[in-house]
Amino acid sequence: ISPGMVCCNYYVVNLFKNCIYDCSYCFLQDFLKNNPLLVAYVNVEDLLEELDRTFAAHPDRTFRVGTGELADSLALDEVIPYSQQLIPFFNQRANAVLELKTKSNCVKNLLTQNSTNNVIVSWSLNPQIIIDREEKGTPSLEQRLEAARLCANKGYKIGIHLDPIIIFQDWERAYHGMIEKIFEVLSPSQIEWISLGSFRYRRSLKKIINERHKNTRLFIGEHIASKDGKHRYLRSLRNEAYKNLRKLLKNVSADLNVYVCMETKEIWEGVTGKMPRCDETLDKFFDL
Repeated sequence: ISPGMVCCNYYVVNLFKNCIYDCSYCFLQDFLKNNPLLVAYVNVEDLLEELDRTFAAHPDRTFRVGTGELADSLALDEVIPYSQQLIPFFNQRANAVLELKTKSNCVKNLLTQNSTNNVIVSWSLNPQIIIDREEKGTPSLEQRLEAARLCANKGYKIGIHLDPIIIFQDWERAYHGMIEKIFEVLSPSQIEWISLGSFRYRRSLKKIINERHKNTRLFIGEHIASKDGKHRYLRSLRNEAYKNLRKLLKNVSADLNVYVCMETKEIWEGVTGKMPRCDETLDKFFDL
């Protein structure tokens, strides 16, 4: 949990370490010291046993478990098909859901599954202008949305992560256009949640980004150190961006579950009008 930030009671499983994509803003560049090696763990059975013990010990809880922190959940799934073990496992658990978070369009294995009950497939999305400039090697916005459409039609619930939101000249027009494209492909009823998070970074990452990504536009805006040591846009800028996008999303459907990610209590209250507790009751916010 980052100090001073509201946690979302999210459990992380790391099956991979490192990513095949080269997003300019990615914290892995700093966290892994630019190590080019990708590690894939093979003791999946040990993981499933540990998860089973944890779920059984807390039958009154609903666990949100994700695999997309140190790697993209699906980018290599056609090579190392972890999904083929994880999805059946979670579909048999009464108090746990799995989130597969990705920028990829590698959903072939997901479409062969018989049951989709306890699995949310989530896409990290940005306007195409940001994908072209800052998300090197990743599928286009159109390709990601087509993959999301296929999964939604199969019966999976879909998650959308508008994170990191990057503020630049005419950002509102770009993000509004992207949101229009999302709902040309997906209906609000197919979306489990939408998160909003702004570009953030540790001081040590800025030097790496500037050295590796000469054409980045990430640092054009004003940034300030936050309570957790990460630099963010000024609070007023973040508030404006979150409120703007949340209003647009809620105008599409008031039932959309929109929350802010890695943010302060003040931002939560200012944007959503409520402050979920950092404990098991937060599950109710996500309607799990």
